[in-house]
Amino acid sequence: MIAAKDELVADALRAACRTCRPAGPVIFHSDRGCQYTSREFALLAMEFGVRLSVGRTR
Repeated sequence: MIAAKDELVADALRAACRTCRPAGPVIFHSDRGCQYTSREFALLAMEFGVRLSVGRTR
């Protein structure tokens, strides 16, 4: 289950995928925020065929 504070990010990904219906590969690049690196978000991205990419640390 996605935490309440992370639900906004999940809703945005759902809306983008349902509205835009991308024809090709999609890469979602973000920082290392916990809402983007959670297992639940990774599963949601996989459900829509979205590859996750996060910035590297210095």
